[in-house]
Amino acid sequence: MIGFIPKLYSNELLYSFVARYHQYCANKSPKHTSIDLFEHPMQLAVPDLPLKIGKLINHLSLFIDLDEEELINSHTFYNYYSNFISLDKKAFVKDAMISGNNKGAVHMMTGVMASAIKDKKFFHHCPLCLDEDINLYGETYWRVDHQLPGVFVCVRHNIVLHESSVPYRSKQRNLFVAASKNHCIKPCLNNISLKTLEHLCCLARHCIKIATKSYNFEIKILQSKYKNLLRQKGLLTINGIVKQKELSEQFKLFYGEEVLNILQSNVCYEDSNCWLKALTRKHRKTFHPVRHILLIHFLGETLESIQHIENIKDNPFGDGPYICLNKAADHYERPIITKIEITSCSKTKQLIGTFKCECGFYYTRKQEFSNVYKISRIKQFGTIWLNTVHDLIHTKKMSYRAVARQLDVDTNTIIKYSKEKHLIANKEKPVDNDVCKIKKQEWVALIEKNKDHSITRIRRENPALYLFLYRNDKKWLNDNSPKKVRDSNKTIIDWDNRDLIIKNEILMAASHILKHEPPRRITISSIGSEIGKRTLLQKHMHKLPKSNAILNNYLEDTSVFQLRRVRFILSKLKERNEEITEWKVKRVAGLKTPLKPEVKSLIKEILEN
Repeated sequence: MIGFIPKLYSNELLYSFVARYHQYCANKSPKHTSIDLFEHPMQLAVPDLPLKIGKLINHLSLFIDLDEEELINSHTFYNYYSNFISLDKKAFVKDAMISGNNKGAVHMMTGVMASAIKDKKFFHHCPLCLDEDINLYGETYWRVDHQLPGVFVCVRHNIVLHESSVPYRSKQRNLFVAASKNHCIKPCLNNISLKTLEHLCCLARHCIKIATKSYNFEIKILQSKYKNLLRQKGLLTINGIVKQKELSEQFKLFYGEEVLNILQSNVCYEDSNCWLKALTRKHRKTFHPVRHILLIHFLGETLESIQHIENIKDNPFGDGPYICLNKAADHYERPIITKIEITSCSKTKQLIGTFKCECGFYYTRKQEFSNVYKISRIKQFGTIWLNTVHDLIHTKKMSYRAVARQLDVDTNTIIKYSKEKHLIANKEKPVDNDVCKIKKQEWVALIEKNKDHSITRIRRENPALYLFLYRNDKKWLNDNSPKKVRDSNKTIIDWDNRDLIIKNEILMAASHILKHEPPRRITISSIGSEIGKRTLLQKHMHKLPKSNAILNNYLEDTSVFQLRRVRFILSKLKERNEEITEWKVKRVAGLKTPLKPEVKSLIKEILEN
């Protein structure tokens, strides 16, 4: 049973509290301190997610009014690491910290173990906070805020934190070291820009909030919110795919390389494993809190504001069916539209939905309009609407203005389409058979006049005639037009003659390659490159039998080329009167092991002789 404990300060790391107890008790060994507080001689000195908190609370409850929840939430990194994991994992981590079971699983569950963001190497502190502590308490302590990954400035004093000489994870795993002015060494960052300092201060505040409050983010919902915010920035395609290249460029421009280097969170579009790509896609990974904070801040949100953003599905206009707003139809305002096309405005990047009803009425609505009865623009009125306008104007003799009020459109629109109805009727009137017959006769005469010309050239002679027949009797036109004739002047390749020419070229090329130093392997590609006809040799050798036979005589597989290379190296070594050894032959010839049997036997034979 313990008879004394030091005061537990606000924002003090639990590790720091245990270290000060060890110092005050003057225990010779950390084992004695571990037995006093945790009932185990080898309690690990873990700064971020300590274990066996239940045992510790049993001893502290005699001196201070403190429960397990408060100790874990206010004096460890529990909230910091658990706010971006699922609720069941969160509960598992808390239970493991209290009970001390599943030691290694705590850091694995929170993603700390697999994270690319590494812990600080040494404990950090603010020199101004340290002086205040000495004046106020006569001692100082390790603060939770200053040890958090992503926190490199003191948010109270807006200065860069200093690095101490105390290792964050000591090689002596059960050693607790108390904070002291003697440990103060140097600033953790030097010569940073004002812009970088501003970013680090803002991000540090976010990190501290995450560490002191339970947000319970659901990752799937959070990802959906990320997409909605990216859509508002114009960084999402119409199909809901993130424009990763643009995102990467804007992200780097927003923070700058200096900030991203400090936070170990550089982004690279070319890297398929880039964390920013993974975070904005569907995934099952756990990402470090710093990276969530970086993205949230880039999107112009805070930890509080992002919770209140509406979770919109991939279709920003909601699920169908959608209502038809054709006032001329019987189904007006009834949800019968199933077809919707989503595009984006070239100027504002705002999403626009085009709703297409089977009655022919097409209208658009911008994403910003929450009112489903709001029309941005009517793209097509359809036959029902046109027939209604014609009936109201020409049969019922209503005024243009009265019809415009009834159909909720401009008066000029009614004037335009009431006249257009007659134009449509005239266009749909069938062509007279006699006219069609005359046009066909003209076409036959035109072809007769231009017997040797192609259809394209004949069309140019009388384009109006061709267009008339194309629209009114396309089948007849195709049957009575000249077929495509092969150009008789086109050169036909004499493959036999070409075969003889290329055969000789292959012989000369092979001879040239065999004389080359250092040796070059004879392949179809090397011969083809030598004579400038690589594509021809690769694709048309079946048309060149003589060339193919000669080429096959010269082609070298790997082992044949290695043998030739070994002989070349041996001759060079003899010329220079150098000692011939197996390792030297292999190294100079660039041979990779294991060697082909025939190559190995050649080297062995030469060495023996």
